[in-house]
Amino acid sequence: MNNSSTSTNNWTARAAAAKAISGVLNHHHSLSMTLPQATHNLEPSERALAQEISYGVLRHVYELEGLAKQLLKKPFKKKDGDLHALVLSGLYQLHYMRMPDHAALSETVNAATTLRREWAAGVINAVLRRFQRESEALTSASKRTLAEKNNHPDWIVQKLRQGWPEQWRSVLEANLERPPMTLRVNLQQQTREAALEQLASEGIEATPSAITPTAITLSKGVPVAMLPGFDQGALSVQDEAPQQSARLLDPQPGEHILDACAAPGGKTAHLL
Repeated sequence: MNNSSTSTNNWTARAAAAKAISGVLNHHHSLSMTLPQATHNLEPSERALAQEISYGVLRHVYELEGLAKQLLKKPFKKKDGDLHALVLSGLYQLHYMRMPDHAALSETVNAATTLRREWAAGVINAVLRRFQRESEALTSASKRTLAEKNNHPDWIVQKLRQGWPEQWRSVLEANLERPPMTLRVNLQQQTREAALEQLASEGIEATPSAITPTAITLSKGVPVAMLPGFDQGALSVQDEAPQQSARLLDPQPGEHILDACAAPGGKTAHLL
């Protein structure tokens, strides 16, 4: 992530999200690395908003990049990648989030000042206000590329169309859905039933997965610090699909198993 002299102590959710998104788009870092760095000083509510904006922008980045290209008279310089990310975050809020437009616009513009780029506030304000006025025309399907229409790279769209000509659209749509927060129970420490009881005692609504015997799905995502047993390794965050890997592999004592794609190692930990 690009180091900046701008302190994170006074950052808002929008400023933090812009920095996190910029780290992904301009420096090729993962959001799992850039987001904690950008949000660690935020209050929980601001941290949640920054997370929503960051994931949302990257989920719809092709469409948002297409809109930004239409709206900006000239692109920001590479060193101002966080400002470009701020534009994308403003467009995401106006187009996708259920919040008053004036709040999304004013707070996003103010974030330019938070990032010590006061000179860009007017540009960002003009871009977002123009989107407000012309959103229907700007988002017209006739003006968007295949990637912008589907929010996936062209090559993925083409591959899916070739492989699943009847289902490719539904596959792409499913890929853009916001996944639930799913936990993996460490059965060496507790049963899934015990984990569900502990979650219920903390007021966290959860249901057992019908697909994976180690998985629990939360009705609403919560900070991991609120999960009973998380610090002790009794629970970890892992989607249902990767949890299936260990069950399907069915490791046996004495076997040597190479996880060739381990990062950060959730499936490997499950195998152990």
